[in-house]
Amino acid sequence: MAERKIIVKNKRRINEQQELTLTEFKKQYNRELALAFESYKKLCVSKNMVLPPYMQKNTNYETDFYFDLRTNFNLHSNSIWYIDRII
Repeated sequence: MAERKIIVKNKRRINEQQELTLTEFKKQYNRELALAFESYKKLCVSKNMVLPPYMQKNTNYETDFYFDLRTNFNLHSNSIWYIDRII
C-alpha cells in the first residue's frame, strides 16, 4: 500500500506548493512539527488542569496530534506553510 501524500502550500506565495509523503514531511518540517506539537500539548494539559487528578485521562498526546495532523499543524505552528490536503 502506498504512503499517503500531504499537499503543503505556502501562505505567502499562492502558486507554491509541495507534495510530500508523511516521512518526507516529518523530515522537512521537523522544527515546525515540534513547535506545533508542544503548543498542542500545552493546550491539552491546561485543559486537564481543571480536573482533579483521578479524573484526568492518561493521554498519548502525540497520537492525538497525528490523528488530526492537518488541523493541529495549521493551528499550532507559526509556519508560512500549511497543510492543504492529505490524500
